[in-house]
Amino acid sequence: MADKHTGGESGERKTSGDGRGIVALACAAAVGAMLVITCIPEAAGAARKRGGSADGRARDVMAMSEKALVADGGGRADAYLVAGTSLRKGGVRVSAARASHEGVVTDAARKVDGAASDAFITSADLPAGTALRGKWMVVTHGRITARFGRPVKPDAQGTRGVHGTVTNAYEIDRVERTGARTWIHLARDHGLRIEGGKATEVFSMWRTYEGGERFVIHTHATTAGE
Repeated sequence: MADKHTGGESGERKTSGDGRGIVALACAAAVGAMLVITCIPEAAGAARKRGGSADGRARDVMAMSEKALVADGGGRADAYLVAGTSLRKGGVRVSAARASHEGVVTDAARKVDGAASDAFITSADLPAGTALRGKWMVVTHGRITARFGRPVKPDAQGTRGVHGTVTNAYEIDRVERTGARTWIHLARDHGLRIEGGKATEVFSMWRTYEGGERFVIHTHATTAGE
């Protein structure tokens, strides 16, 4: 794969791939150079099924990650790793213990309903305290069975299969473990009520979802600031 563009402040961009789903985009500009590494979703999904993350080599980079970035400017190169466990380019290396945390939201709490915080509850074992503060959990909702309190047609968008097509991201404040339950306290109201295996929005389109609320929290790591 090759793509080259020259001109203006964007400088030069070159794209290369390793044939296994790893693509690297090199950008040259006045402030320095940048290398963006990404994994095509199909390759990342296959890698996760094997119990890991995507891996490959592109433009002298070894990465086990879905997204990564190497920025070289001012005589220093820094690496940024997202949803991965390792990244290496020359002498620059960064790693993380795991690429992500995944689970299913089984219950929810809201301040407006009298709870102490806005939170999602899960049985997944997550790092307690503020280790995940500022990170985002992406929730894939179940299939849509109603909008504005009215049933939707079986062939409507987001109603097929166990899970639908709607996702939302929620910023994490802290995590608390209570017995077998993990409370993911959020930075703001999530706007959902979960009862009897159904999740219903309390604003927006008032959609009702069935089939489970799956979530993923991607980890991040960087050499910046070291």
